[in-house]
Order: sequence, then structure tokens, then C-alpha cells
Amino acid sequence: MGATYKFLWPNVLKEIPPTFQIGSPELLQPNSTIFNEEYKVFVVRNDQGQFYAISAVCTHLGCTVNWRPVPDPNFPEGVISCPCHGSIYNKFGTVLSGPAPRSLDRYDIKLKNNILVVDTAKIINADEEFLTI
Repeated sequence: MGATYKFLWPNVLKEIPPTFQIGSPELLQPNSTIFNEEYKVFVVRNDQGQFYAISAVCTHLGCTVNWRPVPDPNFPEGVISCPCHGSIYNKFGTVLSGPAPRSLDRYDIKLKNNILVVDTAKIINADEEFLTI
């Protein structure tokens, strides 16, 4: 009887919309990062006050990477690292070492009505990487 009722309901997957709001630019001080767990995105404000959004999904096998701003002797500017398979990226998502075949994706970030908005449907190249306010 229960299987009959389940058959009557549609089997729908909930998809999250591709854009999300971070909030006011003042939430991020220069040289700081926030992580959006739902979208697996780092939003970064560099020391010049520019913003960029970078995927936190490793391009090797899809693990969630970690932001490690604390320098180590090999990478004085800090790194983004994959805890599962050892890929290392610089703070802009460029592969430094490991099995990752390419850089992390960078997403479009805009300021709309004084709110930072990230669009994960728009992967951008290095020339469009920064939002300057």
C-alpha cells in the first residue's frame, strides 16, 4: 500500500539557484575570506580591497578544499589545499602541485544595491577575476 502512494508523488530533486548573496562589502575586511558551505565557494577580499569568488571543489575528484592563509615555508602566501588527495592551489586557485588537472573555477561576482552577489553559473577567466569597488 505504501509503495502505491510513493508512486503517486513526483520524484523531484531540489536544485539550489545559481546565484547567492554575500551581503554588504563591509562584511569582508581587506585580506579576508568567507566560505559559503551550501555553494562551496570562497569569497575573498584581497589586501587591495578587490573581491573575487573561487570554487572550493577540487578539480581532481570533487573534494572540498581548505583555505590555509597561514604561510608555510614552501608557500609563503598561503594555499588552498585538498585534504583527501594532496592537490595544492595558490590563493587565486591556480594549481601548484598534486593530481588536480586544472585550476579551481572562478565565479562572477557583482555589486547590486550594495550587496555582493555571486553567480556560480558564470565561470570567468583570469582577466575578469576581480571586482573593484
